[in-house]
Amino acid sequence: CKMENKIRRYLKLCPWSTALSMDLLVWVAINTLFLKFAKGFTDDQIVLSSTIALVVGIVLQYPVMKLIHILGNTWSYRVGTFCYLGCALLIILGDSFFLVVTGLVLCQMAYTFSSVSDVILQNNLELAGREVEFVPYRTKANTIYSVTTMVIALVASTLFNWNYYLPMLCSLGFCII
Repeated sequence: CKMENKIRRYLKLCPWSTALSMDLLVWVAINTLFLKFAKGFTDDQIVLSSTIALVVGIVLQYPVMKLIHILGNTWSYRVGTFCYLGCALLIILGDSFFLVVTGLVLCQMAYTFSSVSDVILQNNLELAGREVEFVPYRTKANTIYSVTTMVIALVASTLFNWNYYLPMLCSLGFCII
């Protein structure tokens, strides 16, 4: 009975939790603008920072996967959300190319850690005897993420015009929530 209540509560919150922790929501909309205007990166540095983060993220996937196996799914998901928080802090507060790239690498690691959300969802659906509902739950999470990102893109442009850091501070708020 207690377990069923936990599963029911999880399934109710899952699409929202997954959608709001899929990425640094505001970052998707303003990453190039933020790095160019707030951090003063050149076009070459922006491309290089993304390239380095992606390559290091690929190299770190195997060690992160081993760590996920050790920590378990729930703790790995939590580590992923804290990695997003660390990523936001490094990108916002970092005053050098190296710190921003470190934040971007942390973002790649967060994405890998957070990927266990599908496994957690599948396990909870199996425990509730509702395995066939996996696709509708993931679709709902993806829809919430897309709509949220679209709204944020519209709002972030206005916030960015007021202050370059304002959208990133909103992203930090999402991470904390």
